[in-house]
Amino acid sequence: MNAKNILMGMLLLVFLFNSDQTLAQKMKEKYDMYSTEQIKIVKGKAKEFESAVKAHNEKFHKEGTHQAWLREIVTGPKAGSYVWISGPKMFSDFETRPGEGAHADDWSNNVDPFVKYYGTVEFWKKNDELSFTAPDSENDKLSQVWYIDVNSGGWEKFNEALKKAVATSTKMGKDSFHTYNTSFSGGDGRDIALVFPFGKWSDLDIDDAFMETFEELHGEGSWKIFLDEWNSSTGKIVQMVSKLVE
Repeated sequence: MNAKNILMGMLLLVFLFNSDQTLAQKMKEKYDMYSTEQIKIVKGKAKEFESAVKAHNEKFHKEGTHQAWLREIVTGPKAGSYVWISGPKMFSDFETRPGEGAHADDWSNNVDPFVKYYGTVEFWKKNDELSFTAPDSENDKLSQVWYIDVNSGGWEKFNEALKKAVATSTKMGKDSFHTYNTSFSGGDGRDIALVFPFGKWSDLDIDDAFMETFEELHGEGSWKIFLDEWNSSTGKIVQMVSKLVE
C-alpha cells in the first residue's frame, strides 16, 4: 500500500471517529421536557382529588426529574379539568420513573376513585431560543397558555416573528414567557404552547406597552408586519388560564 492510500485510510478513520463523537455528543445534549396529562374528575370531588394528588406527589414525585404538580384549568373548553405535570426530564428519564408496586397502588387506591376519565397525554420540550425569563423570580400561580397550530410551510416565518417578540420582552425585562414544542403531534393543532406566568388576575389589566416597545426596537410599522407574519403562519389558537393547586 502506497503512502497516499495510507493517508486516505487514516483520514477516513479520523472522520468516522469524529462523526461518532459528534453523534454521542448530540445524544447527550440536555433539554427540558415536561409531560402533561389532562384529568376530568368526578363532580363534587375537587377537594378530595386535590388532596389525594398532593399526597401522592409528596410520596413519589417530590423532587428530581419526576417531580410533579397539579394545575386546575379555569378558562377555555377544558375549564374544570386538571393538568398533572411532571419534569423537567428527558426521554431517558422514563426508564427510572416510579412504576408498579407502592406507587401504582397509591394512585389506584387514593386518586383514581375521584377521576371521571383521563384525557390527553403530551410531552412538551422547552425552546430556550424562543423563550424569555425575567430577571426577577416569576410567580406562576396563574398561567395563560396559548396552544398554537403552525401552518404547513409557515414554521420559518413563525419562528422569525417569535424571535422579534422575545427580543422585545428581553428589552422590557419584566414579563416572562416560555415556548414549548410538542414532541408528538396529535393532529389537533397543538404544535406550540406559549406559557405566560403571572401572579394575580389584576396583572392582566396592566398595559405593558408591548406594541410601543416592539416598534421602538424593530422600527416604525414593524408591529403591523409582525401581525401579518403571525397571522399568515398560524392557524387555530386556543387560549386558557390555569391555576396552581397549592
